[in-house]
Amino acid sequence: MVFATENNLDPKIAMIIGMSVEEMAINTIQYNDNKIDGIDIFFKIGENNITIAFKDPGIEFDPSNYITKEEGSFENIEVLQKNS
Repeated sequence: MVFATENNLDPKIAMIIGMSVEEMAINTIQYNDNKIDGIDIFFKIGENNITIAFKDPGIEFDPSNYITKEEGSFENIEVLQKNS
């Protein structure tokens, strides 16, 4: 929350960012058999956008290309896609 406060982010936006980053970290660790040594997260706040770069040594995954298995299902990746 310190990052959000220092950069004058709306609390709702800060919460969405926090949830998204947490979900990415959890998925990264789970899908790589808990063998991740570290994760680098970079935030860039622009005038009309926020960029989050998430880098890890695990299996490459592009959430923007992921297709859910069945329509109307609720998968965590859908939350990330809607927030991107």
